[in-house]
Amino acid sequence: MDKTIEQSMTGLETILKKQLDLHEQLLAMMVHKYEALRTGQARQLVEACQLENEKVQEISELEKHRLEMVARMTLYFHPEAAEPMRMSQLIDCLPEPASQRLTLMRSQLRHRMELVKEKASVSRRATESLMRHVHGLVHSIGVISTGVSTYASNGTRPHEAVAVSTFVTTA
Repeated sequence: MDKTIEQSMTGLETILKKQLDLHEQLLAMMVHKYEALRTGQARQLVEACQLENEKVQEISELEKHRLEMVARMTLYFHPEAAEPMRMSQLIDCLPEPASQRLTLMRSQLRHRMELVKEKASVSRRATESLMRHVHGLVHSIGVISTGVSTYASNGTRPHEAVAVSTFVTTA
């Protein structure tokens, strides 16, 4: 096998290992973020979201490199290819034991990605539920402070309901 393709296989393995590690870190951050959301720790939630965003950016950069690597390897195996091969197709072109290692890493990465997606869905549902609750509280406070609990014919709150700038809560 050509030295270039061996370097590409090694590079692809390195990228997949880094992606696996980053997805594992992202998964841990998702759990931390959910806990911060559940317990109402705003500062920890903001920190978790910032760290999560950084990890997502790192994963995105690695994915760009992985796609470039796959495109180069595709051109090695099929010089006239119009588009890059899928990882499974590319793995089929590689010799053992590299193909076996890449198959295993690909499977592990897909599994981690599914777990991250599942945890993100849980956090999203919790956030939406919290937002509905806060919206209801804001609406209730508006009703109490203005005495207006109706909507205009166009579906918006009447001007009197939203024109209050301060209210006394010491009564």
